[in-house]
Amino acid sequence: MIVCDSNKKIIDVVAQYPGSVHDSFIYNNCGLRRFLHSAELPRNSWLLGDKGYPLEHCLLTPFRNPNNDMEERYNIAHRPTRNLIECIFGILKLIWRILHDSGGNLLYKPSKIIKLIICCVMLHNIRIAHNFPEEYNEYDI
Repeated sequence: MIVCDSNKKIIDVVAQYPGSVHDSFIYNNCGLRRFLHSAELPRNSWLLGDKGYPLEHCLLTPFRNPNNDMEERYNIAHRPTRNLIECIFGILKLIWRILHDSGGNLLYKPSKIIKLIICCVMLHNIRIAHNFPEEYNEYDI
């Protein structure tokens, strides 16, 4: 699970679960959820999640079955947030080829994979902080 801001900076990552684990399970068992429920959030602050996450006071998700135009417009306005996360996953896999799909075969032990993901996320944030361009080449980094 990755949480990012509008500038593509990753502000939270949970890397200990395989991709087959449902989003809501990861969220329900992560430190971020505990923090959000125990902390006093700034007024008008929310996280946006896709339909795989539970609707909560601090986590807004799309309507599963919009009943009117307002709900449909909300879903349309909400959609780019999902695209942003997908974009970040694509950037991570493109820049750090070690994260690219290995055809379902683990190339490393799970404990090492977790460390690799976290390191790539940290490097991603350094790249964002220093305004490195989003230019990629065909070479593995």
